[in-house]
Parts: sequence; C-alpha cells; structure tokens
Amino acid sequence: MMTIGLWLAVTVAVVGALHALVSSKVPEPYMDEQFHCPQALFYCNGQFDVWDPMITTFPGTYLHSTAMANLVTRVAKWLGAEWLSDINFVCSPVGLRIINSLFTPAIIWVAFRIRQRLYPKENAWTQALSATLVAWMPVLFFFNALYYTDLGSVFYVLLSYLLLALYFYIWKRLMSHQQIRGRLRMVLSPLFGFAPAILTVILPDSKSHLLNVLFFAATTIVLVPAHLLEFRYFLIPYALFRVRMVPSSKRALLLEGAAYVLVNAMVLFLFLERPFRWPDSADEQRFMW
Repeated sequence: MMTIGLWLAVTVAVVGALHALVSSKVPEPYMDEQFHCPQALFYCNGQFDVWDPMITTFPGTYLHSTAMANLVTRVAKWLGAEWLSDINFVCSPVGLRIINSLFTPAIIWVAFRIRQRLYPKENAWTQALSATLVAWMPVLFFFNALYYTDLGSVFYVLLSYLLLALYFYIWKRLMSHQQIRGRLRMVLSPLFGFAPAILTVILPDSKSHLLNVLFFAATTIVLVPAHLLEFRYFLIPYALFRVRMVPSSKRALLLEGAAYVLVNAMVLFLFLERPFRWPDSADEQRFMW
C-alpha cells in the first residue's frame, strides 16, 4: 500500500503543478470547454432542464461535477471558508478542471485494485506502477488540464470492470440475507450464475482468441461509424487493454513510464508555449490531442 500511496502522491503533485501552469496561460474555456463549462454551470445551479444541443455526450461528467461542487461548498460553509462556498466560483472553468482531475488518482486506485484481483501474485511495485501508467498515458493525462469528459469516462468504465470482478462476493452477501430464502433463492441463483459460468469457461484468461476477437469487434463497432476520428476515441479500449497487460520486466515498465513523461511534457509545452492563429480566425489556437 505504501508503493501505491507514493505514486498517488506523485500524481497529485504533478497534476497540481499542471493546473497552475495551465490556469496562468489558459484561464478561459478552450475548444470544447466552451460547451462543457457553461453546461456544467447550469447543472451546478440546479438548472437541469437546460441543455446545449451542440453537446453530443451524456451528462455524467456534469452530474459528477455538480455533486462534487455542492459537497465542496457545503464543507466550506461548515468550515467558515466563505470564498469557497460560492457555487459559481467552484464551478468556474478553473474549478471544474480541478474537480475533473480528481478522476486521475481514482483511476490509478481502481486500476491497482483490478490488477490485484487479476494478478494476485504480481509484486506490489509492478501492480502500482502499471496502474499509474494507465492514468499517465499521454492522451488521457493531457485532459487533466481541461474540462473534458475523457477522465470520467475511463474511470467509470474501469470501475464497472472492477465491480464485475466482485459480483460473486456481492451476490453471496445478498443471498445470505435471512429474508431471501427457499424457492426465491433457488430460482434466482441459476439465472444469475448461468451467464458468468459460460463466460468463465469460454474466456479462461486474457489470451483467449475469442476475447481478442470480441474486443476488436466491439472497438470497431464503436469507432468505425464515427464521423470524426481522434486519438482520444481509443482511450477506453486502450485502458482496458493496458490494465490487463503483463509487463515483460521492470525495465520495460520504467521505459514505458519515461516515454509517457516525455510525450506529456512535449505536448504540454506545445499547448502552452506555441499558440498560433488561423488566417480566417482572430482566436488563438493551441496544439492538443
């Protein structure tokens, strides 16, 4: 636990420094934030009937931000921190970016728990670094700087994957309840256990050819019909792939981590220090994923 705690602390410190840099250079909503930030602010103020038709994603990120923002303001009022009790301040573009980046340590923790369940004999150092690299992969890590939906999407998919691995434990606890007995248990248990049992036989491990085919097919079905293709559209399949990947050695993990740090630093430098303008627009543009 000390190892994963160290990587979580390092990640929080780096993300904090990232926010300081980006907020000083790009304090106003940029690109898709021009849609996401106002929509989140509506939700923060309880205006759930307002929706921007230009937004094509589900409102999960806005609902999460609203819940977190209200929690922050309530705690701030209780502590007497009036400056932090204003919902409009907490749901400002900078505030929303900070709230959104809380998904990053959560992704690391969930990925760590997944690897513990998948590879219980793997040493803690490898488990912790492998989990950290899921959150540090360049395309995903960049969106700690902006209020986009990618971090939340990856977190909730990985959380669902983790909970799937715990379903037998949850079912056992439910079925042991005294009020659930007799014929009801006899009817429900086979229905619940049939499908997972079949999958357990068909997909015994991550090397199953059928699993690979289904994974590729699902990725293709989601991405091929898209009218626009971006690197970040591959975040979900890559995160699921990476969290299950077994590294060949500690050296390979360290090289992967070094490559991630280098790419993240280069992209951040381009984003902050190399703005440009299109001939037909007066707005400042920036390089990003």
